[in-house]
Amino acid sequence: YDPVGKLHSLNQLVQAGRAAGERVFEILDTPAEPGRVEPDEPVSIVGDVRFQDVGFAYSEELPVLHHISLHARPGETVALVGQTGAGKSTLVNMLTRFYEFDDGEILIDGKPLRDFSKSALRSAVGMVTQESFLFNGSIRDNLRLGKPTATDAELLDALAAANAREFVDRLPEGLG
Repeated sequence: YDPVGKLHSLNQLVQAGRAAGERVFEILDTPAEPGRVEPDEPVSIVGDVRFQDVGFAYSEELPVLHHISLHARPGETVALVGQTGAGKSTLVNMLTRFYEFDDGEILIDGKPLRDFSKSALRSAVGMVTQESFLFNGSIRDNLRLGKPTATDAELLDALAAANAREFVDRLPEGLG
């Protein structure tokens, strides 16, 4: 029975690998996002963000946000609080142009959001989600996903800004 059991296990492993491969190739075959171009000139953003009477709907039948107005000044901390599904993540996704708003205007430093290319905007705006995920690899590898050319000093500065420097310094391999 042992050889038959191993053959069955091998078949399960092959099937799981095939399914995972299909998912990977589906992602690799996905066309580039419209409006995203590389390379792009870096932009300097001070951080004055305004939502003026913004509305958003996933579809005509599913309006989500209506007449949202807020102003976040440079250096100011703004907390978005509300029930699950209230639209907090949608606001952030509109700011980074993962979603395009339907009504109103979003301004960064007084400039309309749609005047920024997606690549330039996303390279200048940082977003931290509630879900944390680390890829296999070192802390350095994970941090460099956002900026592959980052120096160790820049990585340590990013860790300090995220209040994680002390934790990483205590790890046996540090940045790794």
